[in-house]
Amino acid sequence: MYKQFLLILFFCFLSLLSHASIIIHFLHPKEIHPYRLDLTKNQLERLNPNGQWEFAHNISIDPTNPLELLDESFFYYLPSEKASVLYFFQHCTNKVFTLDLNSFQFKRIDRTYYRGDNCYAYRFLAHNTIYSLGGYGFWRSNNHLINFEKKSDEWEAINTFGAPSKGIFRGFSGYIPEREEIITFSNYYHNVAEDFGKFVLDQGIYKFSFSNKTWTKVDEISLEPLKTLLANLEQIQRQDTYFSGKYFVFQIIEQNGVRAFYFVDARTLAVSKFEDASMEFARFSLVNVDEGSRQVYRSGKYIVNYFAHANLSPEKRILKVDMDELAKRAVFIGYLTDKPWYLSFWFRGFLVLTIFAGALKLVFNRKLFFSTSKPIKKVVAFSPEILDDQSKHLIVVLLNHVDQEGIDVNTITDLLGLSLLSPDAQRYKRSALIKELNGKFALITHSNQTIQRIDSSLDRRQKRYILDPNTIEILKKIK
Repeated sequence: MYKQFLLILFFCFLSLLSHASIIIHFLHPKEIHPYRLDLTKNQLERLNPNGQWEFAHNISIDPTNPLELLDESFFYYLPSEKASVLYFFQHCTNKVFTLDLNSFQFKRIDRTYYRGDNCYAYRFLAHNTIYSLGGYGFWRSNNHLINFEKKSDEWEAINTFGAPSKGIFRGFSGYIPEREEIITFSNYYHNVAEDFGKFVLDQGIYKFSFSNKTWTKVDEISLEPLKTLLANLEQIQRQDTYFSGKYFVFQIIEQNGVRAFYFVDARTLAVSKFEDASMEFARFSLVNVDEGSRQVYRSGKYIVNYFAHANLSPEKRILKVDMDELAKRAVFIGYLTDKPWYLSFWFRGFLVLTIFAGALKLVFNRKLFFSTSKPIKKVVAFSPEILDDQSKHLIVVLLNHVDQEGIDVNTITDLLGLSLLSPDAQRYKRSALIKELNGKFALITHSNQTIQRIDSSLDRRQKRYILDPNTIEILKKIK
């Protein structure tokens, strides 16, 4: 029994040794320097230039609400309404924690149930309230706007009007406090149950107003080459999109090997570009893409990179950049909604005016150089050789029966002098004579079918002959 107890104790000791550490890295809001929380040792540590984490202070854990952290948990952080307090959010959960830098207490403040649909959501502080927008989980993106209710320690959904982007995920989102608005653009929508799980990029620009709880589509991204660059931006560069509070920032390596930073002003949508031709920021990164050699810390307008390179002196291993200051060195290239020149309002207006001016000039030149003849009133000249008396009499009879749906077959047969012929001969001769008469009348009326054959309105089996209504006034002149 004693040996079994020792064996169990030994395995418990091994499990403690093999227990993975829970480390939370963050940028100190006052010092603008890398710190970390070691929740295995319950201590706060500060990074020195040599890359070593030095003890700064012990951390107390509030036992009233268990942390329930997974090994190797990843966290986002956000400055709170108090200068000495930071909010921390465990990745892909709605768990909320606070770190008080005065009392050095770390505690969980939510009592919400794990949801898992807010991976890479945009979190921000407004009206002393934590908000979360969009995110990804359960094989689809979402566009939910939720807030953390401190009274209930729960997350609650915000009912809104209008239509936001179908998915708000890996796009650019920012809260503008003086306007009480959210601006978001270039977001991905994904649903594994739709379109074979294709990621669809929405290049629309949307804003949300807290005053009327309404989403509005502002416009579409149309500025080139920015539109194409955003469409081709690598997923790793969209994983943690950056907003300084004033600018959205992303970087690319151009074809000439020069690193370029693009700044989009959230309030005006003005776009500027900084080309690092002098390679001043050749090692600088906005996101953590190679944690082994570089660590990236972000808070507000500051981004700090730590380079763990042996060939760098300690004083050069920490690079702190004020992104709002760097934006002042950028060159304005247009507005996010600027159209290509051939689609611009000014070009279209110029094109319309040019066509209108050309049309006026053509009309003016025609009046100036070409004498327009006055319309000549057509006078119908009737020749005795064209119509015989029988034809004229037929026209008179048809004119007298204009209001009676013309004349029947027997009447026109008598008028053509075909009554003594057999029925078949009558039909053949009648058709030939009417065709010949229509040829003569065409010289006068300019109609190929002056005499027309129609079905009787009373009995469709009976045929009747009428005059083309457009020729009646001309035929009345025949004498």
